[in-house]
Amino acid sequence: MKCKLCEKYKAQGPWGIGIGCKTIQYEATHSKSSIHQTSVEKNLYETQRLTKSIPEHILGINEANKDKVITTMKLAYFIAKKNISIATYEDLCQL
Repeated sequence: MKCKLCEKYKAQGPWGIGIGCKTIQYEATHSKSSIHQTSVEKNLYETQRLTKSIPEHILGINEANKDKVITTMKLAYFIAKKNISIATYEDLCQL
C-alpha cells in the first residue's frame, strides 16, 4: 500500500518513494505524520491555486488583513501628523 498524496509529491518514507506498507495498521500513524501533513498541505495549495483566480486570492488576503492594514496606516498617519519620532511606531503597534 502507498499513500496517493505522498506518492504524488514524492515524500520520503515507505508511503511516498519507498516500497509501501504491507499492513493497514500503519495507516493511522501515517495520516498523523508530518510527512503526510506536508503532502496534504501541498495538495491543498495546488487545489486552491488551480480553482481560484488571482483577484479572488487578493480579495481573500485583503479581507483577512483589512483591520491590521487600516490600524497600521492610522498609526503611521498619527506619527507623521504629530511629528513624533518613528522609533515610537513599534511601541504604538504593540499598544
